[in-house]
Amino acid sequence: MFRKYSILVWLSLLLILVGIYIVVDYTGSADRTFKSKVSTFEQEMVTGILINNVQKNLITEVKKEGDEWYIYEDSQKFSCDPNAVNHVLGLLNNLSTESIVATKSDKWQEYKVDEEQAIIVELYKNEEMLERLYVGKFGFKAIPSENPQQQQQ
Repeated sequence: MFRKYSILVWLSLLLILVGIYIVVDYTGSADRTFKSKVSTFEQEMVTGILINNVQKNLITEVKKEGDEWYIYEDSQKFSCDPNAVNHVLGLLNNLSTESIVATKSDKWQEYKVDEEQAIIVELYKNEEMLERLYVGKFGFKAIPSENPQQQQQ
């Protein structure tokens, strides 16, 4: 079947495919329709974290005072491990976007990322807000195993 085509036809086809690849690779947009990272900030700049759980009416504040970090909650002040704060900031800074579930505000309530249901995390540099994140629904359905003998973890 392949012998009836000459080498010139195969080379032409190969050159066309390479040309298409080059055109798509260099002219195609590397941008996604959404950001690949949830947030981008410099960890060293953060001097405060405000966590507002609207449903439970609970506001937790983590503040840096000098070289020490403190947690303020319900008019109480607790000392905080700076390594734990740096770890949390590192996790927030490295969150990657997997997919977008809703871009229209009418669906936000379903995923609990609206103003009334979300847990709002705000990062501050002194009084200036650096980032605001809305944490919503954590529910998911487990995918059933194809092997009925295998237990779900």
